[in-house]
Amino acid sequence: MSDRISYNFIPDEEIDLLEEGQDLLGTLPYVEILSNVIKTIAGTIEIEDKDNKGDDNKNNTTISLLGGWGSGKSSILRTLEKKFEKDTKSKIKVFNYDAWKYSRDSFRRTFLIELSKKFELSDKTELEKFYCDRHEEVDNKVTPNTKILWFCIPVYILMVITIISFYIMFPDSAYNIKTILTLIGTIVLPLITFVLGNLYIVYKTSVTKTKVFAPEQFEKFFNDTINAIKNKYKTEKIVIIIDNIDRCHGDIVIELLLAVKTFLGRKGVIFILPIDEDGIKKYLTSRIKFEKQEADEFLRKMFNINVVIKKFSDGELFDFASGLNKKYNLNITSEILSIVAQGFSKSPRRIIQFLNNFQAERLLAHEKEKKELIPKGSVTKNEPMLSRLAIIREEWPDVFSKR
Repeated sequence: MSDRISYNFIPDEEIDLLEEGQDLLGTLPYVEILSNVIKTIAGTIEIEDKDNKGDDNKNNTTISLLGGWGSGKSSILRTLEKKFEKDTKSKIKVFNYDAWKYSRDSFRRTFLIELSKKFELSDKTELEKFYCDRHEEVDNKVTPNTKILWFCIPVYILMVITIISFYIMFPDSAYNIKTILTLIGTIVLPLITFVLGNLYIVYKTSVTKTKVFAPEQFEKFFNDTINAIKNKYKTEKIVIIIDNIDRCHGDIVIELLLAVKTFLGRKGVIFILPIDEDGIKKYLTSRIKFEKQEADEFLRKMFNINVVIKKFSDGELFDFASGLNKKYNLNITSEILSIVAQGFSKSPRRIIQFLNNFQAERLLAHEKEKKELIPKGSVTKNEPMLSRLAIIREEWPDVFSKR
């Protein structure tokens, strides 16, 4: 064991598998499979609806990318997106929607807004009005203003008395006429204007329509948006990826699946959904109370094509861990990598998390030894033991707490 201790934490993020040295799991072939499937569909299926309404679902294509949590589905799909973006001759456009990022908001709202934003569609007025409360007048009723009438009577009487008083007090007729005209201009005319403006009362009956976005409206705006994209970019196919479904609550996952299959199916659009098949089936049987056969049938009806990421062998996971060790200069022994790959988890993402957690534990032990809180070398010179303890703590926390 070397005295040198490295701490280079591994980023848990999507990667571009086309970049050199990134495909440590050997998942790049899945990008090629999906790419070929999309190109084949684009070349063999009629694109445009005859009536341009997008209401014929017969040619709707929904592809599932099946793999366990952390198996690299997001990286595969992100690479697929970049592959088409780099192909300047391609007439296939790709939109990647992050379901988990917007899981606390309305799927219908955020999906259409992000779709419009991705393809720089400027006119969002019709869409946005469905997400604001609207006030609409439904009836107008006009009635005389009795209060203003009762107000006018004493005012007019006072005006008459005033005019008569001027005639009595000032017998000069010219002066009387001038004074009366001044009185009319400064008092009478504004008063008449005020009375006429308030002689009637208009009662407006209005209703407030709360923000409601019905499925039919969702479907219509989706079709309109797709048509706008195709007209603007002259595309043959639009590929829509709904990613990070595995991170969402089961209710949201089912809502997404049903929305895609029921309301968003139309010619010219291909949906790709990365799915943890076992996770969804578990939710359907435990929460929705489906029988196993019903859960299988539900997923079969959702997808036209299934691309399955095969489970990784212990050897592949060891090579993956070794590749990370070399790439990030972690200085972790092969013995520890073997323990992690063979005895800990079959999920590449969880292996990344464990290697990061192990480095944190090793750093803590190293600092404790420097400060002589524990005997020097008691942990840092026995890292396989530390890795086993870390695995026990993650896999069997109750056992670890009783140590």
